[in-house]
Amino acid sequence: MGSRRSGRRGADEELVGLTTRLLETAAETPARSVFLRRTLGMLVEYSGCDVAVVCLDEDEPCLREAENQGDGVVRVRRSDIPGGKSTGRGVSGCTAGLLNFFLERKSRIESAAIGRFSERGTFWTADARRLRAEFEDPAVTVLSDDWKRIGAARSIAWVRLNEDDPSGGYLQFSRSRARLSARDVGFFESLSRVFSIALRHWRVTWSLQERVKELSCLYRIAGVLDTPDKSIGDILHEIVNIIPSAWLHDEDAVSRITLDELTCASSGYLEGRQEQSADIVIEGQRRGCVCVAYLRDKPESDEGPFLAEERKLLDTIARELSLRIERRLYEDEQARVKEQLKHSNRLAVIGQLAAAVAHELNEPLTNILGFAQLAVKEPVLPEQVGGDLERIIANSLHAREIVRKLLMYGRKMPERKSPIDVNKVAREALGLFEHRLDKENIELELELSGDEVRVLADPAHLRQVVANLVLNAIHAMPQGGTLRVGTLLKGAQVEIVVQDTGGGISETIKDKIFIPFFTTKDSHHGTGLGLPVVREIVTGLGGTITIDSAPGSGTAVLVSLPGAVPGLREDGGEGNGR
Repeated sequence: MGSRRSGRRGADEELVGLTTRLLETAAETPARSVFLRRTLGMLVEYSGCDVAVVCLDEDEPCLREAENQGDGVVRVRRSDIPGGKSTGRGVSGCTAGLLNFFLERKSRIESAAIGRFSERGTFWTADARRLRAEFEDPAVTVLSDDWKRIGAARSIAWVRLNEDDPSGGYLQFSRSRARLSARDVGFFESLSRVFSIALRHWRVTWSLQERVKELSCLYRIAGVLDTPDKSIGDILHEIVNIIPSAWLHDEDAVSRITLDELTCASSGYLEGRQEQSADIVIEGQRRGCVCVAYLRDKPESDEGPFLAEERKLLDTIARELSLRIERRLYEDEQARVKEQLKHSNRLAVIGQLAAAVAHELNEPLTNILGFAQLAVKEPVLPEQVGGDLERIIANSLHAREIVRKLLMYGRKMPERKSPIDVNKVAREALGLFEHRLDKENIELELELSGDEVRVLADPAHLRQVVANLVLNAIHAMPQGGTLRVGTLLKGAQVEIVVQDTGGGISETIKDKIFIPFFTTKDSHHGTGLGLPVVREIVTGLGGTITIDSAPGSGTAVLVSLPGAVPGLREDGGEGNGR
């Protein structure tokens, strides 16, 4: 290669050509590993050396070695750096450490005429074998890899990338046969300056490109996260398709997000491939992770096949997801609490309304009902008048029932608790519907427990529970069907089951059936207070109510109440059991 630099003009022309190629490569902003591989190959070509090594002291220290294998073939490989940590005084375990070693022995080296130092701090030797013989110490293991890297070279030069910054990195040039001259070293220093310019240009453009890529990815993710009406599952499905575009080999990149039991993955995701991940942490707990993988093996880079910048981006995405999901969960919880408060306020209003309604309507309703019942007993009444009086009585009874339910739900009514026989109460409640069951063509299946089943409750309230559930079951079977009513003693609990063969309840309706005044019946048949009253009574007795239903499969209501200890009154004293 020396002939290519014959004369000052020839060297200058080569330097201009190299500068152009280096800057063009930097402008393409490839990955750092690609940039170093290409530019180091150019340095070997233009320097006329057998081997060129670049050592960079950065946040992610690296060392690349290029070897001229003849016939225009240059092999570039990445060398491991023991420790791989930036020291601030050059990278430990690479050429920086060896050059500092020589600088500390400068006077001894120069006096022995083994090597020389330039004004820019470059050190070179034309007799590498003698240098190793004089100074290599097997006991100093931190430099063992550097000595091995010299190999069979005859002449070597170590050139700083920045003469004002001893820790800024180095280039190493070596030849196995030809000797290095001062002119060669001067040309190497020129190459070093050009390479430094190209490296700085690449860093700026690469950093800008990565920031644009990162911001673009995060911007698109933020747009998805800020969509108010989407579920978390839908949001994660969109994000997994955004993430791969921000990675170097985006054509082979796939991603996956897991959150608790939910897993969302882009098309073709395969586990066990080259993969990197970052945890999703919510309120200090790991709840899932964000993963990116390549479908085909890629060359090694900073973290396997992944770039250091991609690690930072993935961590940022996981952190942003954690914050946004945590906020979404907080907002959902806040909405739930607000709904509970709204429900409580609604109940308070119902209580006030109930008191006013009871005071204003009870007396006139009683008078209307009483006079109508007296009038209908008259022996001689026109048929039209008799029918009208019957309708007045029916509607008065319906209005009185609404008032009674309002009083029961909106204001605690006096309770007279005692151990009562659940089977007896169930029969009494069903007795009110015997005629209607026959009329509606509904078959009754009564399956009462043979054991004594007692609960501590107000008989009227428990009767109201059974009656309301039976009435709902009748309304659910307008074309007839089967009504099953049963009781069961299960351990310390007494269970009451009311089951119909009606049309069932959809999931959307099931969530609303305990809301006061919500009803799917017409105004004459329903007030929307039956089930809310039932739940109020059951929970007041320390029990639970469960509804099992699906469209087309009927409905089963299970009420579970604490069984009563025989002979125990409400105050805990002994009674006669009546």
